[in-house]
Formats: sequence, C-alpha cells, structure tokens
Amino acid sequence: MEFEYTRKRGQKRAYRVYVRLTGGPSLGFEYRAWVYHDEDFKGQLTSFPLTATDAEAAIVEARERVERDIEDLVGINE
Repeated sequence: MEFEYTRKRGQKRAYRVYVRLTGGPSLGFEYRAWVYHDEDFKGQLTSFPLTATDAEAAIVEARERVERDIEDLVGINE
C-alpha cells in the first residue's frame, strides 16, 4: 500500500508512505512502513502486531497507526 499524508501540526509537510502488510487472519497481521518527504528518506516505522482479524481492517489500522506516528514524529527524522 502507498499513500500520501500531510501533518496537521508543526511543519505541515506532505509525506509519501509505503506500507507492507504481512501475516494473515490465523497468524495475525503486522506492518512495516517507510516514510519519505520529497526524495528524502525520513524513517522506517516500527512494525507492531495489529489487532485486526481481516486484511481490510488491518490496512485501515496500519494506516491510522502510521498517521499517528507521523503526527508525533515517532521514528521520523526531521
């Protein structure tokens, strides 16, 4: 999954995010995310297990976590 997210606090930069979802309903889902601003790599976000039990819900949950981490600059080098 790939998406763009713009911070609402601080420097309101737009970030390009690449997310890889792994696992499945029986094993549980996890994600890894790589964040870029323009062409600059800003960080790889920590992969945590998700609570979602299906792929669609896992995508939504991962995106929410990534957006929160960007807002709080968790794992993002600015």
